[in-house]
Amino acid sequence: MHTRRRTVATLAAAATAASLALVTAGSVTSPAHADARTTRLISDPSLSADVSFAGAGGSSVYYQVPGTEPALYRNLSGKISQVVAADVDVEAVSRDGSRVLVRTADRLLPTDEDDAQDLYLLDASTSPATRTLVSSAGGNSTASFGAASPDLDRVVYQADATYVADGAATPQRLGGPGSQFNAASPDAQAVAYSYDGQVQRVIGSPTNPPTPIQATFVQALSSDGLSGITSSTQGVGAFSSPATTTTTVTPTIVATGVEFLGASSDLRSVYVVDEGQNVRRVDVNGATTSTLLVPGSSNQELQFNAATADRGMVYTVTSASGVGLFRVSGSAVVSDLGAGLGGTPRFGTLTSAGSVLFDVQGADLAELGVYSVDANGIRDQIAAAAAYAGSTADAATVWYVAGETERLFASTASPSTAPAPGTPATATPTPTTTTTTTTTPPTAEVEGKKVQQNDGRIEVGVTCTAAVPCRVTGSGTIAVTVPTARGRKKYTVKAPTSVVAPGQDRVIAFKVRKKVKKAAAKSLKNGGKVKATLLLTVADASGNDRVIAFKVRLK
Repeated sequence: MHTRRRTVATLAAAATAASLALVTAGSVTSPAHADARTTRLISDPSLSADVSFAGAGGSSVYYQVPGTEPALYRNLSGKISQVVAADVDVEAVSRDGSRVLVRTADRLLPTDEDDAQDLYLLDASTSPATRTLVSSAGGNSTASFGAASPDLDRVVYQADATYVADGAATPQRLGGPGSQFNAASPDAQAVAYSYDGQVQRVIGSPTNPPTPIQATFVQALSSDGLSGITSSTQGVGAFSSPATTTTTVTPTIVATGVEFLGASSDLRSVYVVDEGQNVRRVDVNGATTSTLLVPGSSNQELQFNAATADRGMVYTVTSASGVGLFRVSGSAVVSDLGAGLGGTPRFGTLTSAGSVLFDVQGADLAELGVYSVDANGIRDQIAAAAAYAGSTADAATVWYVAGETERLFASTASPSTAPAPGTPATATPTPTTTTTTTTTPPTAEVEGKKVQQNDGRIEVGVTCTAAVPCRVTGSGTIAVTVPTARGRKKYTVKAPTSVVAPGQDRVIAFKVRKKVKKAAAKSLKNGGKVKATLLLTVADASGNDRVIAFKVRLK
């Protein structure tokens, strides 16, 4: 695998003037050495269809094959087996990798007598995989995933109400008919839900007395479920209360006139945006303090990606000039993670070590690929001509798809081969090549329906009007309003890279993730609006590109 390390001496132009004003002139340098990585093929090389990463746990990696003969496969330490021949969406994989929770409209058991979406638990440690219908309660309503424990023994889902499926027991309904899931603790032992105009929290058994919370919506719960972040018409609030209290809890309002963006894992920092698009961090540990992280701009859309350990954040900015991926420190110092790279950077994940994984699409072939930027600002290209698929928490293994027929690969870090202290580093010279290229971006036309169904796909047509092939990559955001919480959440969408011949057209399909589709459906049901801003990056083989924006409303 080709791996290269890049030096960004100064942070290049940000996607907006507001971000530029905060970028410091501090330089970042390449390390004297880099950990080697090994690459191996995960998917079956004999498959003639594209594959997609579905999840991983333990020594197991799951991937899917779409199309007329859809199936879910498992690679267990190099041994590939088919888990189920059905059109499924993987919601979660158990920590040990032996079990997988899927959502499907296919009837995987005789007891499933309708065509509504259901949740199934598949135990791949047996052959064939054992199937258990998890969403057995909820009538014929469509079931959607809410949360699950790491071993998948406990699953929270939404059907005609909010339910908790605890092991082999019959799923228990939280509240009454029509209750709506809000949030859960990481182990799914604490659940917040709305019922009859009130928010409630229950910890442990679903039959335990719930704690009423004076809010419109619970955005996040702590690991023990005792603390949380809320939204209401009064603003964003924070609360902390005992597990067993049945007295109504009144959150402390920490910010008014703002929308909730995200929170740190310990819930001590909340990220909000005001009407002027100014993004602030509000610290709620003791006395409430506010820090301006990103000044607002009316010409940009900002999407919160992740909270960093230093109380900063990673975020994506979309503007008329394109898309940028940034990291701002807790002291409001901004870094352009894609500085010097052409194309569109797309956020992947923030690792436990503080590295940001992302891919770049629509760029020159030499820059197209998967990248990592560590906490010190050192950027490493993990895979060339590839799209990010997933990773372990520490990024020891990164999965990506590559190839004309998309295959799934794993890139695994080898033990460090750092030289002894004081040993001079040996630099590998970069070969010099001379090429003659055009600097004019290719032209293309984009068309499609301005209003589309919330069915998990957004489709637009692209016609290549250039004299050379157009490499088209799609990215964008979906803004989902939460009417009752006076808030808005944004999610990313992606479309795989397609090559369109001159004069030809192709449908570019953006896949909407399950949780986004669920959030959109909930918003639409409550009178909210769901709008998608799609960015089609059209590039030629030399890396010249242009970005075409297209907006769609979902219904």
